[in-house]
Amino acid sequence: MQQVAGLFLRGEHIARRRIAIVLAMMLAIFHAGCAEMQSIASKTQTPVAPSLTPFLLLSGYYVDLRNTSDSSLTGVSITYYGSQGSETRTQQVGSIGPKQSVTVDPFDVGWRVTKHEKITIHANGYLRREVETNILIDQL
Repeated sequence: MQQVAGLFLRGEHIARRRIAIVLAMMLAIFHAGCAEMQSIASKTQTPVAPSLTPFLLLSGYYVDLRNTSDSSLTGVSITYYGSQGSETRTQQVGSIGPKQSVTVDPFDVGWRVTKHEKITIHANGYLRREVETNILIDQL
């Protein structure tokens, strides 16, 4: 009887240790997740004001990007999404100086910006900025 009680107590001790280990692992994962969430929360959208300029002879638009911040943006790129969402192209822009503007020709990557599409602008250290082309076209 004492052996059974001893085994029971020993099993209970092992179960408690396992629970303690699982709780410690969950706490570590939660802490890592909080750090990741804080990292994401501290980022802001890419400080770029996009606009469009119509092509002169063909239908379509140039993409104008204006850096609205007081610091340089690096690793800037644009991803174009077709109206169905399945076709995409990415175009590297590079760096944009503080308060500077650049004009990008999507035709350089075989793309023509039209209505019902989306453009996503990426820059190092920032969350992406997504804009619908209809909004930009309506602003012309």
